[in-house]
Amino acid sequence: MFIMNDDTGEQKVRQGDSYEFTVTGIGADWDVFYSVYNIQTQEIIFEVQSTKIDGGDKIFVSASESDKLTVPQGKNP
Repeated sequence: MFIMNDDTGEQKVRQGDSYEFTVTGIGADWDVFYSVYNIQTQEIIFEVQSTKIDGGDKIFVSASESDKLTVPQGKNP
């Protein structure tokens, strides 16, 4: 499961699921990276580089990468 709010960019994903989305409006000569980090420790959980496609950059996150995502006990997902 992957849901992305197109207006805010907020993403919801189920741990262990692969997902992808496309970023547009960035010049072809730029490299695009997608990083997920722990806001408390500032530690990067994972980072992936996009793949150039016609009209944008595709970000693909594998199931093994999203499996690193957790929800702390007592917090709502």
